[in-house]
Amino acid sequence: MHAQSPCSAIVAHTLCSGHGTVQRRREWILPRQRAVKDAENDIGRETPRHIAAPSASDTRQTALSDLVLELRRSAEHAMQTVRRPRLGFIGVEWSRSSRLRDLAAGGVAEIRSLTDDDPDIARDAASHIRNFAPNVRVLRGADELLADPLDGVVIGSTIQHRAALASAALDRGLAVFCQYPLAESARETAAVIERAHRRDRLIAVDFQLRQVPGVAEMAALIRDGAVGDVFSVDMRWHSLFGADADGDVQPAGCLTELGSHLVDLMVHVLDGPVVHAVSGRRYASGRLLGAHSPRTSDDHTLADLTVGNDISVRLACSWRAAIGQEANVEAAFVGTRGTLRLRNVAGMLEAFRVEHCEGTRCRTLGGTRDAWSGRMADAWARQLARDPRFDSSAARIPLVAGIIDRIAGRESA
Repeated sequence: MHAQSPCSAIVAHTLCSGHGTVQRRREWILPRQRAVKDAENDIGRETPRHIAAPSASDTRQTALSDLVLELRRSAEHAMQTVRRPRLGFIGVEWSRSSRLRDLAAGGVAEIRSLTDDDPDIARDAASHIRNFAPNVRVLRGADELLADPLDGVVIGSTIQHRAALASAALDRGLAVFCQYPLAESARETAAVIERAHRRDRLIAVDFQLRQVPGVAEMAALIRDGAVGDVFSVDMRWHSLFGADADGDVQPAGCLTELGSHLVDLMVHVLDGPVVHAVSGRRYASGRLLGAHSPRTSDDHTLADLTVGNDISVRLACSWRAAIGQEANVEAAFVGTRGTLRLRNVAGMLEAFRVEHCEGTRCRTLGGTRDAWSGRMADAWARQLARDPRFDSSAARIPLVAGIIDRIAGRESA
């Protein structure tokens, strides 16, 4: 039996030294993948000087080949042992259309359990994903679901219960993904985010526009100064939808349901700017809602903000609007040397285009022509699979909530 090479001995010790947990494998998998590449490059540089008898170079090349093979096997094994996160859904009426179906069908996560105030809705949702999640169970309530062995929960319950449910999940060490708003006020929202920080658990809110392809490029171009100094942001979301079968406005109102996504997009693209001033005017059926009705549902809202380095931001949102099409959505970031904009195409909510405009020319940065509303949940689940710990980007969720509260006249941010 020939002696084991020093490189092989080191690798063998590393693989057998008890570092068997998934988390530790994650921590060393990337350095070993880089080691594979470095070793392959070293092999490529080796040229045997003798054919008949192995030289020192030949011996080193053989050792490096063994190292590459062993590192590859260990990296592949580590990737195979990283399992999909186990998820439970609390309140499935909101999520059963795209979020639940896409997460189940995409294989990003294992859907283990569902619960809803209406058991029939929960059973119907389970039946629609049974092909992708054959073992999904319908449970009697949130307490039973939170006792299930899970890695994270998706919360789509009524607004009044979300903060308490999120807090209970975090206290059990679970990651949280929640429909917006996370809580009834910016102060409550900040308390939940602080709890997630203390528990070191991942938390995210369903802000959808930031996941449209091309939005990341918008933010990068602004950071790089490609459009000069941004001094104006103009955002709108007008929709025919937002009323129930009787024509009544949904309880949260259009500012919360539509305007919050625009505000998050602005905060995301401008990298969390300081908010200097906020004013807003909210309407319901043409009637101005004053400071005495901060929680009355609105169907049309206008707002003006000053953020960052004296950037003027204008926001308009409405539903049941006579706009001649399904929706009119646009966010334009105007700079001294160009404009970046996101807009829906042909009046459809499923189609978006992101552009960089200079003069009369515009180039496309990205966009989508398919269902995009489930992309934020998908991104959260993928991040949860990689790392369940708190992500500092969540610290901006209370900033968005504070702006919405100030527009509505509810409280100071």
